[in-house]
Amino acid sequence: MSDKKSRTRRQEFLYRNEEMKILHMAKLKKAELTITEFFNQRVDEYLQTEEYPGVDYSGMKIKMNELEKENEQLRATLLIKSGALKQTKGELRTIRAETIGSLNPQESLNLSIQIESAIKEAGSITRSDLLSLIEEPEKIKGILGLLSQVELRLVQQSKIVITNGGELHWIGTNLN
Repeated sequence: MSDKKSRTRRQEFLYRNEEMKILHMAKLKKAELTITEFFNQRVDEYLQTEEYPGVDYSGMKIKMNELEKENEQLRATLLIKSGALKQTKGELRTIRAETIGSLNPQESLNLSIQIESAIKEAGSITRSDLLSLIEEPEKIKGILGLLSQVELRLVQQSKIVITNGGELHWIGTNLN
């Protein structure tokens, strides 16, 4: 019965070649260790530290620490930029509301349609010429903000292009 127990605990180790076996046996004899003692010590060390002493993990640990620090810095930067973007969007909404505040939604829509039609009919027009087509534009609070919004929408829809001189050119493509 004890013979079966000892066989179930037995583990074989195969050497790459006979020279390696002779070299290992000589080193173990010099260290006054048996093969079993040597393997038990190494396995215990590995199980406790999860590191094999023959492999240098220090460079890998340093690199992992550096990457973790960089990751934390990037997350902090992203958080700051996200907050700034959120704040900027809020301020932009406030500015737009203040700029176009005096026009009711229907008036704003009608004026937007008129601006778009005027650009389309002219084919090419400057902002000042566009404003001159609107009756008493100086009396309409927020007209410049509305004009900018209409221009932005038309550019995004690929209906107009704006040259460096500020001239609006109708190209009429609608990607939506």
